Amino acid sequence: MLASTSSHSRFVAFAFAAADILIETNELGEIAFCAGATSVMAAQEDLVGGRKPFWDYFDVVSRRLVQVISAQVKANVRSGPYRVTVNGRTAQLSAWRLEGSGQIQWTVNLDLTHHPEDIDQDDFSRQAQRVLDLVRSQDGQAHIGLLALKGIEGLGDRIGQDRRDEFFTAIGNLVKAASMSGAGSRTSPETFSLVCETRDVVEDLNDAVESLVRESKISGVSSHIHSVGDDPKLGSETAVRAFLYGVNQAVASRDFTCLTSLKGLVEREAEQARKNMDSLSAFIRGKKIEPYAQPIVLTDNLSVERYEVLARLPGGKSLDLAVAFAEQTGVVLELDFAMVHTALDALKADSDHPTLSVNLSGASLSSPRWCTDLLGLIEDIRIDRKRLSFELTETHALRDIACATRTLEKIRKRGHMVALDDFGVGAAGLNYIRLLPVDMVKIDGSLIRGSATLERDFIITRSIANLAHGLKIEVVAEHVETHDQVDMLRKLGISRLQGFLFGAPAPLVTLSTKGVQKLSA
Repeated sequence: MLASTSSHSRFVAFAFAAADILIETNELGEIAFCAGATSVMAAQEDLVGGRKPFWDYFDVVSRRLVQVISAQVKANVRSGPYRVTVNGRTAQLSAWRLEGSGQIQWTVNLDLTHHPEDIDQDDFSRQAQRVLDLVRSQDGQAHIGLLALKGIEGLGDRIGQDRRDEFFTAIGNLVKAASMSGAGSRTSPETFSLVCETRDVVEDLNDAVESLVRESKISGVSSHIHSVGDDPKLGSETAVRAFLYGVNQAVASRDFTCLTSLKGLVEREAEQARKNMDSLSAFIRGKKIEPYAQPIVLTDNLSVERYEVLARLPGGKSLDLAVAFAEQTGVVLELDFAMVHTALDALKADSDHPTLSVNLSGASLSSPRWCTDLLGLIEDIRIDRKRLSFELTETHALRDIACATRTLEKIRKRGHMVALDDFGVGAAGLNYIRLLPVDMVKIDGSLIRGSATLERDFIITRSIANLAHGLKIEVVAEHVETHDQVDMLRKLGISRLQGFLFGAPAPLVTLSTKGVQKLSA
């Protein structure tokens, strides 16, 4: 029988977590004590003093993880929890070792919901910054590592979705076990990132993953690793953002050689941002951004009421990614102003031109100077003001709601309609509709698409419509693509529709009163 800690010490160790199963082992995995629902693993008399090490009682996909935890668990620091499987049952495993003891205390909680490791760069960024700040405060050293997988395309079809999910969960657990203070997670479909003490840890992680692949008998899958040393001269936020920039670039190009140093990644990110900003500004100032327009129709008779003006790259290519970048860098202020100018020029040139609606970013409406310039631009436009409306997009949160509110009130007093775009999934949602003076909300297309088949999406869409009606606000449904959707939205009392069913975005110069027509359904 192995020597064990005192009952008091064991109680202290186990008190850190309530558990279905309590187990004590030495570093070789030999079980000295067990209690609780141990029958899920084996008969209690077979566990204590048995011939099999502790990790062999777990399913193959989890065994390597338990071995890694056993080798790395530190004194007076809980390791875990980790998702594992025991005889097909999902469970949560944690470990604890007392100072000066060679014994490890384990807790197993059964019947947790099993799901694959989530992809969440924001979560990794927060955790990594926290750990880097801690390590630096103690004058320690750290590496940021990357584990990249090859051959995972179609893995669910090859081995089954359940085994695929177990596989990714096991890798996520190995990454977490190798990381410092749990700062490790999946950062793209094929990569896992972690903060660790040395490059050796990343190499050991790769060995563990390769063993997992072999033991799970999954063919065609391999892994490779990369790591960069921390650079305390960089802020932790800058360092982690630069690393994730490198990860995204590497995944897109399939070339991981860029992951050499944080300083190099920061310089590459800054240079790329400068080029993108200069290029986008040149497009705007050179009037190379092409205005397109998509019809918005009245639900009752499907006649075109107005057109939303959309910024496009030459040839009609989408500007969505560029707009996100423009919002981050401030270039969107130029873009928004240029699009208002474009719409005004079109309306002034043709008194019969269809009504136009122009997007305004939250970044623009948060700038007092920009708002002053906008109000000056539309001060004396000498057109029927009902022919020009504005949409506040929710892709960028308002930094100054008071400034935006004042500006929108002045816009409405001059006779322009104001809409809240992308409602339901945007930056602020209910807070915006509560605080901002708007005449209309546009329900995000993802909810409209889902409403036909998903009860939850339908209920949310119906609730938004009822909320707007109660506030005497008109409603537009975006991304309408089928006649069945039209029928459903009519029954919900939604007054306006927009989507490919009524026309794809077309160059603004092609529009005229001839473009206003009744569409059949």
